[in-house]
Amino acid sequence: MTLQQIHESKKEMLRTSDICPEIFPCNPETLTRIAKLSSDSLPFPVLILGRFVYIPRIAFLNWMEGKKP
Repeated sequence: MTLQQIHESKKEMLRTSDICPEIFPCNPETLTRIAKLSSDSLPFPVLILGRFVYIPRIAFLNWMEGKKP
């Protein structure tokens, strides 16, 4: 997805494949691994449910725009 598509999306949560590699410069599998090993090292919040990693869309957009949580 592009940043514009994320802005226009109605999704509450994004998947790693929604932001990688177009917006976040890595592949989705790498971001999933980082989130599962050390989610605190990411600059935006993530939700881990089993093998899936979700990113709150609004929080991600706020981070992209430089807004504080």
